[in-house]
Amino acid sequence: MISLSDAMQSDFDYAQLDLETDHNLYRLLARAENAIAGWDRVKRPMIASEIAWYNALYTLTEKIKQTLNTRYGCND
Repeated sequence: MISLSDAMQSDFDYAQLDLETDHNLYRLLARAENAIAGWDRVKRPMIASEIAWYNALYTLTEKIKQTLNTRYGCND
C-alpha cells in the first residue's frame, strides 16, 4: 500500500500505481485532494517549496485518475 508520503518522494515511480487496488488508489486520491484543498483554504502566498509540493500533489492526483481511467475507460 502506497502512502501519501511515499508518493510525494521525488524518486517515486508512478508505475507503482498500476499495482495498487482500487480501494488504495481512491484512498490515496482522497488524501492528496484533501491536502490540496487544505492549501487552497489557507489563502496566503506560498513559498517555492510549498509550490513544488502543491504541484507534486496535483500531478499525483492526475496520475491516479489516469490509472483508474486506463483500467475502466471512464472519463470522470
